[in-house]
Amino acid sequence: IEHLDLTKPYWDQKANEDLSINGKMFYTTGDITIIDNMVTNAILFNKDMIKSYGLDNPYQLVEEDKWTLETFGRIVKQVGDDLNQDGIYDENDRYGLLTWNDALLAILAAGGEKICKINDGGQLELSFYSERVVDLYSKFEDIVFDQAHSYNYQYDNVSGQGTSSSVWDTNRIKMFDSDQALFYTTLLTTVDKHRNSETDFGILPFPKYDENQEDYGHMVSAFHCAFICVPALSASPRVGIILEELAYEGKQLLTPAYYDQTLIGQYTRDEESADMLDLIFATRVYDVGIYYNIGDYKTHINALYRTRSSLASLYETYLNVANRKIEQINTIFAMADEE
Repeated sequence: IEHLDLTKPYWDQKANEDLSINGKMFYTTGDITIIDNMVTNAILFNKDMIKSYGLDNPYQLVEEDKWTLETFGRIVKQVGDDLNQDGIYDENDRYGLLTWNDALLAILAAGGEKICKINDGGQLELSFYSERVVDLYSKFEDIVFDQAHSYNYQYDNVSGQGTSSSVWDTNRIKMFDSDQALFYTTLLTTVDKHRNSETDFGILPFPKYDENQEDYGHMVSAFHCAFICVPALSASPRVGIILEELAYEGKQLLTPAYYDQTLIGQYTRDEESADMLDLIFATRVYDVGIYYNIGDYKTHINALYRTRSSLASLYETYLNVANRKIEQINTIFAMADEE
C-alpha cells in the first residue's frame, strides 16, 4: 500500500517478524490500537502472601534471571489449603496458582516455542512437537493439574467438566482479592478488575523454560486480539496516508494514555511492575500457527484440562490436517508473487 511504511516505530516490529509469510503481510498491529497490549499474557501475584509464606521475591528472581518454570512450580507447590476442611478443592480454598485454560497455550510462547514458525525460506512450518515441547508441557501440567495447589476457574475438579462462564469473573476476582491465590495467570486486561482491590499485588512475566532460554515470551491472545487489514479494493494511497497518521498519533497519544497514565499511573501498585511490563511488551509473541488455526491445535491444547490427552497423541491425530493447511497457505502466499 503506497505511503504505508511498516518499518516505522509506531508499527509493531515483532508483528513484522512473526506474521510475515513469503515476505508478505496482510494484517498487522501497533500503536494504532491498544488491544494487542491489553490481551498480552502476564502473571499477577500477591505480595503479602509472598511475605507471609516466606517465599523468594519473584522480582529478584526475574532480575537474577532465575525466573524459570522449575522455580515457579516449586513456589506454587508451597501454597495450598483446604480452608473449609470439606475435602474438596474448589473456589473456597487457597492455592499457589489461580489459572485458566488459556495458560496451556501461553506457556508455549513462554517457553520459546510456537505451533508454527516462519522458516528461513519465508514459509509456514509446523514446529509444535519436539522433545523440548514435550518436556515443557510435562513440567507445566505437573503444576497446573495439581489440584491441591492450583485452581482453574474454568474447570470443575469434581465433575471433570468445564464451569459455566457466568461464574468465571465472580470466582477469579473474589479469589485473588481474598488472598486465595499467590499467582494468577491471565491477560493484562484483568489488571483493571483489581484496581479497587485492597490486595497488594504485582505483575510478573511468564517464567522461562530454563535459565538457558535467552528471552521471555508472552503470547498475544488469539482469542481476544484484533488486527488491522485492508481489503484489496480499498488499498489506495489515501488509505496508506490515513493509516500512517493514525498509527503515528497513536504512538504520541493513545499508547501513552494507556501505558503511562492508566496501566502504570492508575492500575499498578509498585515501580517494579512497570519494569516487568516493559519486559513483557518487549517479548510478545505472535504465533501464526494459532492465528491460522493450524490443525486446530489451539482448541485441543486449551481442552487439555478436560481431556488430559498426551501431547504425542494430540499431535499425531491432527498432523495430516495441519500439514494440508500449511501447504495451502504457503501456496496462496506464493501465488501472490504471480499476481
